[in-house]
Amino acid sequence: MEKSTGRRPSLFKRQFYIKQEFQRRFILLFLATLVVGGLISMGLIYSVTQDTLTSTFDQSRLSLQPTALAIMPSVFWTTVATTLVVGGMVGLLTLLVSHRIAGPMFRFESDLKRMGEGDLSHRVRIRKGDQFQDLATALNSLAQGLNTEIRQLSDGLSELEDREDLTPEARAHLTRVREDLQNRFTL
Repeated sequence: MEKSTGRRPSLFKRQFYIKQEFQRRFILLFLATLVVGGLISMGLIYSVTQDTLTSTFDQSRLSLQPTALAIMPSVFWTTVATTLVVGGMVGLLTLLVSHRIAGPMFRFESDLKRMGEGDLSHRVRIRKGDQFQDLATALNSLAQGLNTEIRQLSDGLSELEDREDLTPEARAHLTRVREDLQNRFTL
C-alpha cells in the first residue's frame, strides 16, 4: 500500500480494480441493464408501430409498408450506437463508483482481520468521500470498547494476583490468564 504523503497519487499509478470480482459484477450489471433497456425500447417501438402503415419513396416509386419494418433498421442502429456511447460512460462511471465502495470493503476486510488477530489498538481508516464512514466509526468504537474492557480485565486480574490470601496455584493460574490476555491482544 502507498504511504500517505498528503499528495494525490497520479492517475496512472492509481489502482482502479481493488475488489476485481465485485467491481466486474457491478459494472456488468449496469451494462446489462442498459442493453435490456435498449431491447425493451426497440420492442415497444415495434409493438406500437406494428399496426400502422408508412409510405416511402424508393427509387421514385411510392411504396406502403408496415411502419415497424420501415423504421426498425434506423431504430436498431440508433439503439446500438446509443448503447455503445452511453455504455462507455456508464462503464467508466460505475468503475469510479464501485471504487468508492470496493476500497473501503478491502480496508474493512484487512482491518477486521488484523483486529480479529488481537490488535485492538488498530483503527479503521478510510478516505474522505468513500462510502461507509459511519461503519468505520462504529467499528473503531467497538475496538475501543473492547480495548477498554480487556484492559480493565487485565488490571482486575493484576489486583487479584496481589492478594495475599491466594494459594500459589491460584496466583499462578491468574498470572497465566493475565499473560494470555496480554499476549493475545495488543491494546
